[in-house]
Amino acid sequence: MQRNKISFKGQKIYIGIDVHAKTWEVCVLTESGYKERHPQQASAKTLFDFLKKHFPDGEYHAVYESGFSGFSTYYALKEYGIDCVVTHAADVPTTQYEEVMKTDKVDAAKLARR
Repeated sequence: MQRNKISFKGQKIYIGIDVHAKTWEVCVLTESGYKERHPQQASAKTLFDFLKKHFPDGEYHAVYESGFSGFSTYYALKEYGIDCVVTHAADVPTTQYEEVMKTDKVDAAKLARR
């Protein structure tokens, strides 16, 4: 039985990352609106491997809030070909729900929409 290979070629894949020292909360959004959330170890390689497996051939665009990690996460993601933007938390539009229900998952999803 032959399997069809999924390809996201030409599609933008948006990744919001809530960065912590040992773990990242990651939210992935596709142009078609599919959402995937998962926690992972704080590693650009782990994220890249996940994206290649689940969203092969996509154009990856990541966003995370500036903070303790500075630009180390930015440079690590760029090494794997992941376009990355570092933003100030106050510059990310936030709904009232997101202010009240502030969790790492909510923050990651908010950043992915950015």
